[in-house]
Amino acid sequence: MQGQAAPRHEETPITQRAVPEKGPRFFYGWVIVGVVFLAGIASAAWMNTGLSVFLKPITSEFGWSRSTFTAAGTVGTLAGGFSALAIGPAIDRWGAKWFLFAACLGTGILFLLLGQIHGLLLFFVLLVAGRFILQGILNVANAVAIPKWFVEQRGRATAISTLGPRLGTAVIPLGLQVIATGYGWRTGAAVLGVTAMAITVPPILLWFRRRPEDMGLLPDGRDATAATGGGANKTAKRAEEVSYTIKEALRFKGFYLLVGAFAINQFVNTGVNFNLLPYLTDQGISPTKAATIVMVWSLMGMPGVMAAGYLGERLPLRYLMVVAFAGIMAGNVILAMTHSVPLGLVFAVVQGVFFGAIQLYQTLVFADYYGRASQGAIRGAITPVWMVANSLGPLAATLVFDATGTYRPIMLAYVGIGIVVMIGAALAAPPPQRSKGEMRGA
Repeated sequence: MQGQAAPRHEETPITQRAVPEKGPRFFYGWVIVGVVFLAGIASAAWMNTGLSVFLKPITSEFGWSRSTFTAAGTVGTLAGGFSALAIGPAIDRWGAKWFLFAACLGTGILFLLLGQIHGLLLFFVLLVAGRFILQGILNVANAVAIPKWFVEQRGRATAISTLGPRLGTAVIPLGLQVIATGYGWRTGAAVLGVTAMAITVPPILLWFRRRPEDMGLLPDGRDATAATGGGANKTAKRAEEVSYTIKEALRFKGFYLLVGAFAINQFVNTGVNFNLLPYLTDQGISPTKAATIVMVWSLMGMPGVMAAGYLGERLPLRYLMVVAFAGIMAGNVILAMTHSVPLGLVFAVVQGVFFGAIQLYQTLVFADYYGRASQGAIRGAITPVWMVANSLGPLAATLVFDATGTYRPIMLAYVGIGIVVMIGAALAAPPPQRSKGEMRGA
């Protein structure tokens, strides 16, 4: 089964264009990294840690259960996941610019409207739309954009762009908590909406481009003569990456193991992240101190991401993923025992580092294993599976809480689930057709 897929080299229209003899001193791909970084900050507004700030004040004001709040996010996550089946290939064809523009503009408008809700129906519509934007557009577009521009430097470029969501999940919960405490959650929603639009919409309109070939460039800013002339160097040969279509990728056992491992991991991570702030306050930690723990957790993801990017260019990815999954499991063990700020900070450091690493590998491994040409289609195909798990994680945790009055049973279950994820990652071998010189994950 694994020997039937015929890899294809990505088309490079650059050979038909007038190109400079040598690559530019500054590669424009780093501008794309910066734009995706900013879009990542805005995307954190719809992530579970950001939404968790609204959980207690909104449910208290309207008398809703926590599972009622979570159900709206579940519907939006599922809708966004299945829409990625169409959005992913569309991004491959037309580029991510206008998808990102619409998503970031919509994010701002939706939070402005969230501050005006007075009943369940509008709240449900807004949260469904927001999670749809996050999972169906922002996450797919951000994941696809960087691999289009980088091959040799993909690990570090992806790592830098991934710092955006990590920074966002660090500053947004704490900032929202401070604003909500002093001025109310409605004011916090309005401030978040305006800020999200201000930092993303202008850069996307001005500077975002689809891929290097559209600007007469090559991935990584390589010397164009190395690809178009007869003197191809070692770097150019390695960067002439083999790409697989989604149909070809589906023939490999490792593909299903990766999708499954990350899906189960998302079930655990979203269950923890969405309920993290309420869980910490339920343990007797004040809201501000709990938000500080969440901030430290997210900030620790930044060195985790950068280290993961560096290692991902040099070591086998599947073994790096096993280590990262083990670190997340260890963090969850600590969280289950947390009843104080010091132990909460230990959790934040341990799980934060490895959570940041696994978020990077989730993007990097599919680009490294299957190439950059069809990343939109590949992400579009796997996103529905991930979003089913993503949506069920918070819902399962809140249902357990509503039934038992505590998160402890689900926290203990997460530890056992982590072992399954580690085994799946260890068995997820890269496609066998590529040589070691072309495959960093071999």
